[in-house]
Amino acid sequence: MSSEPGLVVILSTFNGGEVLRRTLEAYRHLEPPKRKWRIVIANNNSLDDTAEILEYFEEHLPLTTIFVEKPGKNVALNRALETLRDEDDFVILTDDDAIPQSDFMRAWEVVSETYFDAALFAGKIKPYFLEGKPEWLDAFEDEFDVLYAINDREDGLIEASDIFGPNMGVRRSVFAAGLRFNEGIGPSSDDSNYPMGSETEFCVRAEKECNLISRFSSAPMVEHQIRPHQTKIGFVAGRAFRHGRGYALRNSIALGRFPRIRSALKLGLLKLRMLAGSKRAFWGYHWHRGLYSHQ
Repeated sequence: MSSEPGLVVILSTFNGGEVLRRTLEAYRHLEPPKRKWRIVIANNNSLDDTAEILEYFEEHLPLTTIFVEKPGKNVALNRALETLRDEDDFVILTDDDAIPQSDFMRAWEVVSETYFDAALFAGKIKPYFLEGKPEWLDAFEDEFDVLYAINDREDGLIEASDIFGPNMGVRRSVFAAGLRFNEGIGPSSDDSNYPMGSETEFCVRAEKECNLISRFSSAPMVEHQIRPHQTKIGFVAGRAFRHGRGYALRNSIALGRFPRIRSALKLGLLKLRMLAGSKRAFWGYHWHRGLYSHQ
């Protein structure tokens, strides 16, 4: 006889000690759901104090840790998915820098037991600037969904592309169908210019291949920790570049000789506007650089 269905939280961490401790301390003080729950964390070959932090919290949480040497967030997530148990009926995917609200697990439990029409879910993500937000960053507020995975919208049906990695839910049946994360996309310690959008690629592919429905719920919420280096202009440029690169990869964009000429003209015009002070052009210039890197 199978065990009672439960919830499992899965995340990957690489050198995340700075934020991981704060995140796990919040899990330690959660209001527990009615059903059994646990956490699986894949330590993706961290070189900081991550191992010590995980060892400490293994004594205070229903936590299982696995070590994954091969670099890549999606590599680590796929290895973590191999540890799923029969009772892990609903999978919550998050990040090491996403602090759960006190009723986080209870909220996801309600979602999982209410919306049986859907198999892919997004939860609310708010920003938490650890050392405050510089005023100049407001110029890029329209890009905060890409910059910081901010997700705050009305409850209801959504497109799969509206699901962001720091707070998402997936029914076990999706993984049972054989779907896994694309290991060629997403953060990796051996590629600082990695193509972004791994969760988006997974959700869109799952939605298409399995004819799934996606929903957003504001009840399960996390605060996404934003570190000081993530409020620098260089971070903004890098994020735009990686997002453009990920867009090209996800959409299989192939640019030939003539589009290469047009891309040079496009970049030139954007650079002129950027040098004139346009923040939109700044974002567009670096985004298109990432896009055209796949020529």
